[in-house]
Amino acid sequence: MLTTIAERLKSISIQEKDNLSEACNCIQRSSAKSGRGLSTGEKVDFFVSQQFFPSTLGLNFQEYHENESDFKISGHPVSFKTLRDGGDLAMCWSRNDDTRNTRIIKECNHWQVPILIYVRESKKWWENGPQKDWLTKNKIPKDEKKWWTNEVSAGFYLIDHVEARSKIILDENNKTGCLLKKMDVYRLIMYSKKNNLFVPMPEPKGKFSEMKFVFLDSDGNKYGE
Repeated sequence: MLTTIAERLKSISIQEKDNLSEACNCIQRSSAKSGRGLSTGEKVDFFVSQQFFPSTLGLNFQEYHENESDFKISGHPVSFKTLRDGGDLAMCWSRNDDTRNTRIIKECNHWQVPILIYVRESKKWWENGPQKDWLTKNKIPKDEKKWWTNEVSAGFYLIDHVEARSKIILDENNKTGCLLKKMDVYRLIMYSKKNNLFVPMPEPKGKFSEMKFVFLDSDGNKYGE
């Protein structure tokens, strides 16, 4: 299953991958200018799942929202997440929206399907490695520090949900009770890269200067034309 999904993603042309990289970079810059940086991930998610994948994968893509899935690739359910670079990753927004009672948490059932993480920019996530393990609070041994300073390349990382289910413990904050910590995101994507479940993406160069909304009616005509 994982190999099938990864190979399908690798089959996307370099030109289309470049267009995606540039489009997401444009979304990032546009969101920053508007002061709405927190909505960047949502916009990228929408663009990838509603436009990019349907157009590039064709019949190998299907919208699908059972359990934690966002769509299917080659018939296999996938959950989609995106990061600009290193950081924690919310598996879902499980806290109740009523801020007067943040202890009300909706039930989430994670690690049921593979997770596709799109890291949009290449970067080292630590210059000298983390000081301590977030969970155990133990210091990271000096001989392990170098491993944590590898550059994380831009691209799609397909996460083995079975592997993650057996090894990863989620944290929580005021927005979610299902928080994948930065160190564990790193562990999972390095595992993906090692097991050939990584699809590299081109670095953006600022090809698209701005983005605009396009509205189509039922006949495919653009609004305003």
